[in-house]
Amino acid sequence: MDINDCLYLASRGLKVMPVHGLAWFNDKVGCTCGKIDCPSAAKHPLFLKWQTITEADRGTFEAWAQRYPQANLGVITGVISGVIVLDVDPRHHGDETLLQLEDKYDSLPETPKVVTASGGHHFYFKHPGFPVKNRANLTGPGIDVRGDGGFVVAPPSRGV
Repeated sequence: MDINDCLYLASRGLKVMPVHGLAWFNDKVGCTCGKIDCPSAAKHPLFLKWQTITEADRGTFEAWAQRYPQANLGVITGVISGVIVLDVDPRHHGDETLLQLEDKYDSLPETPKVVTASGGHHFYFKHPGFPVKNRANLTGPGIDVRGDGGFVVAPPSRGV
């Protein structure tokens, strides 16, 4: 976890948190939670009460980086950060679903977009001001929505 990445995201109003990272167990890759076969390796929060994190100061980020050097970086979505995220996962046919939706309705508007560790994309949109639930496969296979009470793993995190 790099404090400069935390500071960069926090300077844009995003609430960040540490997320478990990758760990090596002899010749196998696992999760810093200690499980080689972790179903959410490098993708789940380090803290149980992560949804209440509001710190956005250098001291907090330095403490996290020192205590959890292998941690990935998460962005808490929803009204707390002012964003919702459309998560398109090509491993579950998200690219195909997105193309079908764009053919039917129109292209997505210009918005910040990042490449995920799995080769997918996170599209960041301004929170609309009303509750947005987290949903998997909301519009079809491979497209998830991360809204209030959710989070995404942010770059430059490493995943499997």
